[in-house]
Amino acid sequence: MQDNNSGAAIYCRLALKDACAMEAQRLSLRRFARELGYADCAEYVDNGASGLALERPAFIRLNADIRAGKIRVVIVKDIATISRNAVALLEWMRDVKARGGVVILKNGGTFAAPGIGKGGVVMDGGAVLV
Repeated sequence: MQDNNSGAAIYCRLALKDACAMEAQRLSLRRFARELGYADCAEYVDNGASGLALERPAFIRLNADIRAGKIRVVIVKDIATISRNAVALLEWMRDVKARGGVVILKNGGTFAAPGIGKGGVVMDGGAVLV
């Protein structure tokens, strides 16, 4: 079981503002985080924000906390939650990895730096992102 105070966060995003769908995504990620041992996750929510740009209020706060060392584990529904722009997504993933972080995809797998979380091991049949 993971340390619950290890700086984990969930990040939720929907392109169209929808309170019910956002709450469902948030609760699903909360439940998944608890299953992984992260009961005390910070939450970052962008409801009604396009996945094409990274200039989203909660995503900006998440990145600031990653850079400050407060967040090392980011749990998202899938990779498109982060970005639909492949170049921006890869740059962001490299930055997280360089800072020793890990991104866990509920519907996919993990992207990790050595020595943290699952260390890049495939989870739930998902793909590891490199």
